[in-house]
Amino acid sequence: MINLNIFYPLSYGYMNAKVSALKAKLLAPSFYNEASNVSTVDGLIDLLTKTPYKRYIDAYVPYYSGVELIDISAAKRLSMLIRLIRKSIPKSDLGIYDKFISRWDILSLKAFMSKKHENFDEVEPYIIEGSVSLSTYKRMFKEKDMIKCLRLHPVGRVITELRLSDIPEGFRNVLLELMKTGNRTAYFSMLMDYLMLSNLIELSKAGGSFKLTASILKGIVEVKALITAERANERNMKFDASMFGLNTEQIKKKWFKMLDVKEGESLFSVEQRAYKLIADRARKLMPLTIMRLDKATLFLLLLEYEVTNLHRIGVAKELNISKKDVEVLLL
Repeated sequence: MINLNIFYPLSYGYMNAKVSALKAKLLAPSFYNEASNVSTVDGLIDLLTKTPYKRYIDAYVPYYSGVELIDISAAKRLSMLIRLIRKSIPKSDLGIYDKFISRWDILSLKAFMSKKHENFDEVEPYIIEGSVSLSTYKRMFKEKDMIKCLRLHPVGRVITELRLSDIPEGFRNVLLELMKTGNRTAYFSMLMDYLMLSNLIELSKAGGSFKLTASILKGIVEVKALITAERANERNMKFDASMFGLNTEQIKKKWFKMLDVKEGESLFSVEQRAYKLIADRARKLMPLTIMRLDKATLFLLLLEYEVTNLHRIGVAKELNISKKDVEVLLL
């Protein structure tokens, strides 16, 4: 029998080299130190023009400013790198890579549906091209009927084919209430939330060359379930995570112990520390991802954290939030 493992480096070699080069261009801790010390959003934008974000800022600065310019530039860089990396993924892992990047397809579809009444030039900057090209969104924009529009998008097609009977009761009850209001945009938005969580849960159980990323996604799912349940409790409501095979009491015990949560500590503080712990774990796992799909997917998660950090620093500058308080918000 032929040992296929000897061809493993041949399959992943190009992707490994490509992602290693891109990882070197992630913003360094020294950038965040400088960013914390600038006093305005314009100062932060000026710092970013000395980084790989320059080309995107230059492209959008005639039309946008402030935090919006930072957000759009970061989203477009993320979009370009998602597609660039996809070209180097071995065919054997392309399916799971596309399922992983569908998180951005879902977010972009939500942004598109919420802004569809505007002209396309106002919608386009908010679209991150995952496995769905910009040309598809252009075709969707021309379609006046919402259902026909959604069916042009792979995620939208799945959503239109979902039957209420296939959806767990907790989500189904909310959807039925939304149906009564006649707000179709809100209804489909909730379906997208359901699909996002379902995809995350499915991916968190994956193995093979994706298992390190899967462990990170498992943590994200657990924190989402924990925070949702705790917020529901604060409103005297009940969130039943068992519909996704999760036990929120066990999750709470695990995470509260890991984070050493104190009596009376705010839920916001717990959530921030939990996500920071997840981000730190992703950074520690990245060096272990030689010649495997995790190399690409963990890089994209780190890039997503970078995009989040830039947004938070930008907002902090606009609101004159102190440097100490900003540091708490960074992942």
